[in-house]
Amino acid sequence: MKCGTKKSFATIKSVPLILITTILSTLSRNHEDVTQNIRFLHAKSMFSVEFFTFMKKLASSPQMLSGENEKQSAAEEELSLLCLKLTSQFLFHSGYRTKKTVRGAAIDWYEILCHHLQTSPHARQWFATEILLSPSTRLSEYLLAAPSPEIRTVFAKVIVFFCHCAANDEPLPDLEGSNLCEQVLIAVLSLLNNDVADFGKHLPQYFNLFSLYAGLGICEKQQLIKLNVPAIFMKVALDEGPGPQIKYQYPDLSKLHQVVSHLIRSCDVSSRCQSSDHTSPIKANIYIDSHVASESLMPLTPECDEYLFNRVSYIKRLIEDTNIDEDGITLLRYCSWENPHFSRSLLAELLWHCGYAYWHDMRHHTEMLLQLLLIEDSWQNHRIHNAILGISDDREGLLDIIQRNKLNYQKRAYQCIKCLVQLFSRSRVALNMLRNTMQLRRQWTHAVEWLQDELDRHRGSGGQYNYNSWSPPAQSNDSTNSFVLERSQSAKNILQMAFEICPEEDIHDKTEQEKKKSAENHLEVQSSYENIESSKDESKPKQLTIAVEKDGSLCSSPSTTSVKKNLCKVDPNTVEIFDQSNSEKYMTTSQDVDTIVIKAAEHETLDHSSEKP
Repeated sequence: MKCGTKKSFATIKSVPLILITTILSTLSRNHEDVTQNIRFLHAKSMFSVEFFTFMKKLASSPQMLSGENEKQSAAEEELSLLCLKLTSQFLFHSGYRTKKTVRGAAIDWYEILCHHLQTSPHARQWFATEILLSPSTRLSEYLLAAPSPEIRTVFAKVIVFFCHCAANDEPLPDLEGSNLCEQVLIAVLSLLNNDVADFGKHLPQYFNLFSLYAGLGICEKQQLIKLNVPAIFMKVALDEGPGPQIKYQYPDLSKLHQVVSHLIRSCDVSSRCQSSDHTSPIKANIYIDSHVASESLMPLTPECDEYLFNRVSYIKRLIEDTNIDEDGITLLRYCSWENPHFSRSLLAELLWHCGYAYWHDMRHHTEMLLQLLLIEDSWQNHRIHNAILGISDDREGLLDIIQRNKLNYQKRAYQCIKCLVQLFSRSRVALNMLRNTMQLRRQWTHAVEWLQDELDRHRGSGGQYNYNSWSPPAQSNDSTNSFVLERSQSAKNILQMAFEICPEEDIHDKTEQEKKKSAENHLEVQSSYENIESSKDESKPKQLTIAVEKDGSLCSSPSTTSVKKNLCKVDPNTVEIFDQSNSEKYMTTSQDVDTIVIKAAEHETLDHSSEKP
């Protein structure tokens, strides 16, 4: 009994342990399921339009309590800092990673952040330490690697506004820079050492950051010049550093050129200027940055001076880039002002491109050349002369380019004529040079005559029911991929403008020369006829040629052109020549033709009868 009693007690004690283990394992599995369900519901409620709207209202609440220009109390600044922390953690953890249909427009969050960033230096210091500079990949992640252009653009605007507000803030310890703004800009520039080369397709947003910051005022431009940004960007454009070469075939550097243009035009380049008249003072440069006064110009750094005026490598890269805007062209005009050496180098480079560039780049280069020739300084006359007639033996001028490409590359010649027409129409100096230079006037007249002949030339034969009798409107000569000139309406307008530019005395002289040449040709043909008539053998004519029309009347005499072409083939002893000047001698009716035929037949019969024995 005792043994059995002990055994039964042991069995009874072991049963609850098994049940407890089973229950605990079941509860553990259920807890994991419950946790997953809670996480799912949390994510579902978090990534919804309602939750983002709630977060936006929560972050914007202090903005409603105080006005923009009112000074905030300590409690309001602390509340604004808490809202900044909440908004920043939410946006950079999940908000900016969400699709636009859920988070809404990114510019709305930009306005919320800007309101909190301008409240106090303490808030900006926290934002730079915890968001912008920590982790170190934050700038590259949202400025270069973000797939959405909207996110990259808005993040660049956030950095620009932050730097504008933090210009006078105390710097962070253990970082390079004299203030908080400069430290952040140095961190952004450091991306050129590695990260920028891997994201060549996203460069516009990166360089747009510096363009926006430079556009804020003269203080921002001076700060970027102090950081040597123009020279750094020139090196990037030339693939000379500071980091590896950009891994993209066609990077868009238009914003880079825009930044360089604004910063260089904020520097003093008068040391390179000189007047063509040594007795006259140097004119003030009119292409200076519109937001910078002459007294505020900063000295040009030696590195920028080397790339711009000595090596001219960046200028060549700028000319080859067909995506540059008005700021890039203004930079070339600013550096060319009263600078004969730079103007000569730039002009030689543009003339080479006008003479040998592909058809789709011709308009870009001729437009840049036109803008260079329209600079109204003391060297304008020299530039126009060299551009039209060439730079000694180094580069051929526009008129030589026209003459060389009339047959094999008509569109190149047309683009040069179009450039000259616009130049003569907009520049009084160029027009006076045309009217006072005999060589220039003669070559220009020949170029206009060629353009008229090409536009008047009919290609193909037309008819009432022929397909060639109708053709669609001609395409523009600026966009079509062919070497032959299109008879477009714009080309006809250029021709009409060219006729208006041509001096009237040249047209009168040309008409008189044509009349004189026609009279000389007529006398030459007439003397040829008389020599042939006097030398032929009238006693033994071997062949009689009479041209008869369908109605039986004689045709008119051969034209002057056809006679001149066949003069070398005429045998005066075998062929009768009918001269229209002696038409009265050879006028014949249809009856006379019959009589001539009958007499010829009788003459042939007599010849045959006389040959018989």
